[in-house]
Amino acid sequence: MTEKEIIKYLDIVFKDITNFNLVSINNSIAKVLKHETKEEKEKLFLTVKKVKLFGKNNDLFEKNGDGDWYLLTEKGKELKKSKLGFNKFENKSKKRSMTKFEKWSLLLITLPIIINLIQWNYSSTLKSELESCNSEMNSLKTELNSNKNTKTEKKMKKILDTLKIQ
Repeated sequence: MTEKEIIKYLDIVFKDITNFNLVSINNSIAKVLKHETKEEKEKLFLTVKKVKLFGKNNDLFEKNGDGDWYLLTEKGKELKKSKLGFNKFENKSKKRSMTKFEKWSLLLITLPIIINLIQWNYSSTLKSELESCNSEMNSLKTELNSNKNTKTEKKMKKILDTLKIQ
């Protein structure tokens, strides 16, 4: 019996569960498998045995007393509540860590983005400083021109005054 078949019957058992503390694997599987002939009964018992072993190994249920009853573990309760099959539940619950390649890829993608953000912020700061410097330079040019004009006027006045005296 393959693992795929065992999981198929395990899913049948979990669909049939109504009480977390009283789980009958035999009854659930007996509902779907014929068990009239000796071969069919052997197949039923073998299937039940493998499903029980698979469920115990995957921490889905544990023995409840001496009889043929089981109770669900926390993982088994989560599987039942999720209403997913075993494979989908396992895939969903597995937390996969990033490989070295994925970590390096993430770094190589985020690093240029961070550098671009820093450059953009720095360039906008530089632009505002440039505008400030330009306006200050213009005001200084204006002041210089006005000072030149006044100096020129004073020199001209002195020259005129000296010419008048003569």
